[in-house]
Amino acid sequence: MPVPQSGFSPTETVTDCARGLTVAVLGLGSIGLRHARNCLSLGATVVGVDPRSDRRRLASEIGVRIAEDRGAALDVATVAVIATPSVDHLDGLSACLGRVERVLVEKPLTHDPQTAGPLLERAKAAGTTVYCGFNLRFHETVAEARRLLDSGELGQILWASFVGSSDLRDWRPGQDIRAGYTNHPQAGGVLFDYCHEIDLAQHLLGPGTLSSARIVQSGTLGLQVEDIATIEMVHPDNVLSTIQLDYCSKPAIREARIRGARATLELDLLGRRLRLVAADGRLLHAAEGTGSFDLDYQAEMRALLCPESVAAGSGAAVESEALAGAEAGLSVSHLVTAARQSPLLQQQPLLAASS
Repeated sequence: MPVPQSGFSPTETVTDCARGLTVAVLGLGSIGLRHARNCLSLGATVVGVDPRSDRRRLASEIGVRIAEDRGAALDVATVAVIATPSVDHLDGLSACLGRVERVLVEKPLTHDPQTAGPLLERAKAAGTTVYCGFNLRFHETVAEARRLLDSGELGQILWASFVGSSDLRDWRPGQDIRAGYTNHPQAGGVLFDYCHEIDLAQHLLGPGTLSSARIVQSGTLGLQVEDIATIEMVHPDNVLSTIQLDYCSKPAIREARIRGARATLELDLLGRRLRLVAADGRLLHAAEGTGSFDLDYQAEMRALLCPESVAAGSGAAVESEALAGAEAGLSVSHLVTAARQSPLLQQQPLLAASS
């Protein structure tokens, strides 16, 4: 019998659905510029703020209006995107309360969840809805995984594993990673940078409770923070998950495996491929996506700016559920800060040891 195979495509493109909206983008680094472009492509007016003149110039060249300061940007905005360094996220969020209707805070929501909790309560009281930027939720293999999990085809879910592995130096070629936010003692480290995988585990399996964590400094990157981490969580019905993270190795890997009593679900997020394998080894289902991470980010912004258009489109079931609320971001921050309380283990790099 032939194996059921399919392709899945990103949700339909909706242009100009945000016409009439003004979006304040706070922080015009690489992720801020990406969000600004996506807002502009949807028809929104974008007002940006950044202390660096080179970033303001690049933003202006793509059509972003540059404001004198944060207050001036928020005065004319309906929606805000916070893409500043994560240590400044809560300060930016506080400034948005009562001034805009919706705010997307890039991941991680915060490195200080104890302070963030009361601030999010203030946001509710002020009528400002807060979201967190977990774009992997818009990846088409993740949407297909949710469908298969909801269908019950896997049977009882037993355990899951998630892997995020790459080389940080490939993320930002030519930059001194030791001088960036990644090396911040409170807000840096692989757990905060790769917290997408922690959110993904909770998105697919339900809320998780941290059961163990190990964090390691390999020494290969010259960082003062962890660049390898393993955490274990327990989800509803005592489903176990293991998350293995590092950004000091090659080639890049971004995979997930969810083991059920009747079938196993395998996700290759970089290859945008999914397989469902029966307990007897038969391949039940295979699919390959045609999207990209750029399109995932576009879908995220469309869900933020154009909820009415999303609700009317073919991607409604995916996008309306995928946008991560503030509670999801806060939960991930609590888990990361708890994991980072573990003793930092240190390796001796081979080259250093042999020199």
